Formats: sequence, C-alpha cells, structure tokens
Amino acid sequence: MRRAWLALAVPFVAVVAAALALLWTYREPLARIGAGRGAVERGTLRRIERWRRKPVMLPRMVLLGDSLNVCATPPAPPMTTVAHGVRTVVNRGRPRYDVVDLTQPGLLPLYYYALLDDALETPVSLVVLELNLRTFLDSQVRAGEARLPGLARNLDFVDALRVHEALEREGMSAFDPPIMRLKEQLGLLYVLEGARQGALDLLDAGAAWATAALGVPRRAYPPFGEVTRRMLLSYMVDYASHPNATVIREAVRELHAARVPVIVYVSPIDVERLRGTGDFDPEELARRLEELRVSIGLTSVEWLDLHATLPSERFRDYQNHLKFEGCAEVGRPLAERALRLSAKQRADARRTAAGTAR
Repeated sequence: MRRAWLALAVPFVAVVAAALALLWTYREPLARIGAGRGAVERGTLRRIERWRRKPVMLPRMVLLGDSLNVCATPPAPPMTTVAHGVRTVVNRGRPRYDVVDLTQPGLLPLYYYALLDDALETPVSLVVLELNLRTFLDSQVRAGEARLPGLARNLDFVDALRVHEALEREGMSAFDPPIMRLKEQLGLLYVLEGARQGALDLLDAGAAWATAALGVPRRAYPPFGEVTRRMLLSYMVDYASHPNATVIREAVRELHAARVPVIVYVSPIDVERLRGTGDFDPEELARRLEELRVSIGLTSVEWLDLHATLPSERFRDYQNHLKFEGCAEVGRPLAERALRLSAKQRADARRTAAGTAR
C-alpha cells in the first residue's frame, strides 16, 4: 500500500515542481499578461510615484476619477480631462495650484480608498473624488479589462475589513490585499493571473481554429438585447446603502481626520435620454443622491451634484463618457467649488491663528 501511494506521490510532486519552476522562470512575461490592459502599474501608480518625488512648490490639489474624466469627440483624436479644465480655472489667479490628476479608466471608489495613504504622503491642500453613478449599478456592465484588482493590495487588513463588501463585489475578500502584498514581495504579483489568462488565450485560439475549420459563423458583438439592457439600466437604486457609499464614507473620514478638505462630485449622466425610460424619476434620483451625501457625512460645500447639468449632445455614449467640450463644463464648477473651499480653509486658519495669538 505504501509503495502504491509512493508511486502516485512521486509523479504528482514532480509535476507540481515542474509547474512551479516554469512559473518562476517565466514570471516576468506572465506578470505582464496578468496585469491586464488596465495598465495600473504604468498609469496611476507610476504617476503617484513621480508626483511624490517632485518638490512641493505649490499647494497640491489631487483629483481621483475614472474614464468619465477623459473627454474626446469621435472620430477626432484630441482628448482632454476634467483635471485640465480644473487647472485652467484655478490657476487664473492667486494662489496657483499643482493639480495632480490621478484619473484612471476603471478606477472605482474602492481604489480611491486604497490609494489615499499614498496620495497623502506629501502635503495636500484638497482632494477631489469623482462619483460615477454607473458604478453603483450591475457590476457586470464594466468590461473585464477595465477592472483593477491589483490596486487593492494597498489596503491594510483593517481597512480591507471595513470595505469588505466592496471587495466582494470585485471578487475579492479581506484576505486578498495581504496575499497580493506577499506575492509582490516574492516577485509573483500577477504571475498566476498571467498563467490563467495565457491558458484561456490558448483555449480561445483553439476554439477559433475549430470554429473556422467547421465553418461556424462567429459573432463579434454582444446580442442586441444585451446592448439594449445595458443602455436602459435604471439609476433608481439605493445609493446610501451601497458598498461604494461605505468606501467613500471611510475615505472622507480619513480626510477629515487629516484635516484635508475634500470635494465629492457626481459626474453628469444623460438625463435627457433617461427621461424616455419607464422607471426614471429625476426628482426621486435627486432625493436618493441627497441621502447618499448625508450617509457619507459630507457638508453641502463638500458635495457637488453635477448629474443633471449637461444636455444629451454632450455625451458620446450610453455609459456617460463626454465629448471634448464636456470636460471644461465639468471642470469649471468643480474648480469654482475648490476655490471656495480653499478660501474658507484659509479664512478658518487665519481666525484660528488670531485666536491663538490673543
């Protein structure tokens, strides 16, 4: 019996050892595959690192947002951002600001929270957080390549427990962030994901070959019914009890504790198009968003609801991405609110200093 078990165990161990050796040998190309097209390591994280190395010359205003903060009018290639619109307005007068743009497609509130400690490592005068209402809807409406789970490794275990519902929504648990940090320390971050994706790519290539060999037509686009379902998703959800609300509440709590002014703003949605759907109620949506503000713990000055501010012709798709002019139209009121909040902060500081002097 012992020999039989040994006969089974030896080849099993040999296969496992060979697989681990292959993973280690090809860890770098596998990690590049596993990181995906979100380009987190080449995007947000790289910009944070570059920004932290720069000397602080001006008050810093940090803006965290997703692809709704990037504007372009098809088919013309020029793009702009909401941060550029903010920068244009706030730097017309004095004091001038260094507007740090941490926009990244697929950046969820969960990842704002994960990046907050890094963003606050250098002096920051104001933090701006964008809220994309679509991220409060069905999580399947976001493409897989737009997901950025690797950023969750920035959460410590206590923070991960606080936002465990948001992690679960992204297919993770509170244990995933520390496991990812361990993988990073061992040089194995994204390696297993890359191996899995490589296997899926091989299977897909095999299926494509078989499909072509058999002459079976292949549909390149989702069925029309699925496209319609995604276009008509209702925005009438309970925002205040959503995991996103928990994450933003925790981020705001940390910013308040650090005495860093914060603005949370709601990105525009195509209200004119939504009015044609059966269950859309603009007054009810405004009420639910106000409930969200209260549940997060924001004052009215710290909250900027822009969801109904732009006409339908400013949107380039049903996901609420904006055409080129839209970024300036969002950036302008956001900059004005930022200047108002900054002026209030300076006035409060002067009053505090005067009281201390007396």
